[in-house]
Amino acid sequence: MSWWERLTPLFEAHELRFVLILLATAIVVRLLVQGPARRRATAAMAILAAAAAIHLLPGGVSNPLALITSTLLATGIVILAAVIVFDLALGRADVHVPSIVRDLLQVVALFLVLLVILRRSGVDLVSLVTTSAVLTAVIGFALQSTIANVFAGVALQVDNSVRIGEWVKIGEREGAITEIRWRSTLLLARDGSTIIVPNSELVSGQVTNLSKPPGRHRLTIEVGLHYRYPPREVQRVLIDAVRGTPGVLAEPRPDCLTWAFGDNAVTYALRFWTSDFVREEQTAGAVRTRVWYAVHRAGFEIPYPTRTLLMPSQPAASEDQHDMPAREQAVARVSVFSCLDETDRAALAAAMRPALFGEGEEIIREGDPGDSLFIIHRGSVQVLSGDGRRDVAHLGPGDVFGEMSLMTGDARNATCLATTDVMCWVVDHQPVRRLLETRPRLAEEIAPVLARRQRELQGVRAQASAAPADTQTQLLARIKQFFHLD
Repeated sequence: MSWWERLTPLFEAHELRFVLILLATAIVVRLLVQGPARRRATAAMAILAAAAAIHLLPGGVSNPLALITSTLLATGIVILAAVIVFDLALGRADVHVPSIVRDLLQVVALFLVLLVILRRSGVDLVSLVTTSAVLTAVIGFALQSTIANVFAGVALQVDNSVRIGEWVKIGEREGAITEIRWRSTLLLARDGSTIIVPNSELVSGQVTNLSKPPGRHRLTIEVGLHYRYPPREVQRVLIDAVRGTPGVLAEPRPDCLTWAFGDNAVTYALRFWTSDFVREEQTAGAVRTRVWYAVHRAGFEIPYPTRTLLMPSQPAASEDQHDMPAREQAVARVSVFSCLDETDRAALAAAMRPALFGEGEEIIREGDPGDSLFIIHRGSVQVLSGDGRRDVAHLGPGDVFGEMSLMTGDARNATCLATTDVMCWVVDHQPVRRLLETRPRLAEEIAPVLARRQRELQGVRAQASAAPADTQTQLLARIKQFFHLD
């Protein structure tokens, strides 16, 4: 018996029992799948139900109803078979077949089955092909753009230059590819909206695939600063501001270029790398926030887009610089300066500078050189020590850190991290040096206080690795050497 003779009962007799079995199978398959696969199973179930209903009509087994029943039955079988093969079998095996390939296989299978049905029904295929050729030419001329999109979709699947899940940029449109259809490709934008792009644009236009090579993408933000600041100093401040920002990769390292000379400012291009395309805007925003704090601490001016006249000898003063009572109270709370008289404390208070730090920024880093002392005016600071960044202490307004670096030039022995926005008073090396040069004996009064402070800090860090405390005599010698008092 030939293969057609074995299939004849299915396509000519249309036994009701066979149709009902297929309908029951479609119902079971629909319960096993989810999402788009369930919709396809529902379509197969509806088509098979229609075939069963026509079969029950009076004369349903005779032409032309028999031809309609055969067509519906063939369509339902092809759709149901595709759901079983692609969604159940291959889907459970985690094998993804592109939607265009799947649809193409279904169309070819259905076309071949329909040709067999028409031939068995006595339809003249030669005249049908002749007529359809003319009709195809007319339809093809009318649907040129649609057909171009279809072939472009097939080319995208074969070329494999872009894949589902990759992040692409097409002109001004950007998003993750969620589906490649016959006519268009769907992108999911950052704001959650869906962008529909004709496939012909992807083939004929310029497409930037941000996911290749995988894992990283460079971002650039532009910062304009006043002409009075040396570019290398500005670049150092901006690059240091990026370090540790959430979402910014440590490698490749950030860099900064002197980008342009504008009417009001020198424009710098701060470049850094990220791997999270969805949160790209949040990462860039966090970097801009860090940059604002960093340039404010450095005393740099971000000029307004207007022409202004400033006297170089009269820089703008902040409100904190006029708050002398608060400055003097801050100096009075520093134990190292307890031996100073009121005049000396006032001199140091006038020389202090304010410094702002954003939440999450490192104020000082363990191992870095330093020669300044920090007095917390507002905010909270976490002290971390060692390679494991062990939590040593938490500091608040009035607390002090950095005494050893200020008085002896030691490298920072801990990392201090701003856990909120922090404003500090900074005592630099030069004002203290001027004070000690006029009153060298102050070093002998400061040494015992510094030795006691060092012992207190080592008590706090008892479980962390720390060098033995210096004696008072050793500290005095180091202070004199650092400030050149001998």
